[in-house]
Amino acid sequence: MTPPRELLPTFTAVTGLVEALYVHGVKFLVVGGFAVHHYDPSRDVLGHDLDLVFEPTGENAARLIEVLKALGFTVPPDVAPHLPGKNGEKISLYMWRDFYPVDLLFDPGGDFHALWGTSHEARIGGAPVRVVSAQAILDRLVKEADPKRADDVVRLRRVLGIE
Repeated sequence: MTPPRELLPTFTAVTGLVEALYVHGVKFLVVGGFAVHHYDPSRDVLGHDLDLVFEPTGENAARLIEVLKALGFTVPPDVAPHLPGKNGEKISLYMWRDFYPVDLLFDPGGDFHALWGTSHEARIGGAPVRVVSAQAILDRLVKEADPKRADDVVRLRRVLGIE
């Protein structure tokens, strides 16, 4: 079996955050452009943010907040009580660390466990992470029909042999 590929070999600014999430048992998936990059390394990620979607449970949200505070992030006091979101509400925290953005997303309307079940292993720094499947990314991109992500649709179709 091939070992998981390093997902962010040149982006060390967020590895401390991801490693701390792993150590504290915070359950999350890598989504967005870095997930596309996992399947097609030619996909440029320079200057893009790291998108992480979290298991929408109160326990997971509490562990996340603990990690963020320990690392010196400011968690807005009006946001913390609302995590992980209620009634399908999508909660997004946009965190900046060492001039590198990380989007922390809770999407209670989605099926996190189904996405987890089809995800793939990768590494960020010393931490193993799960990357949402190429098919799940493609399905979401096609549904959203965002013209800015059309190139990612082409890339993923090629990766999946759908061209």
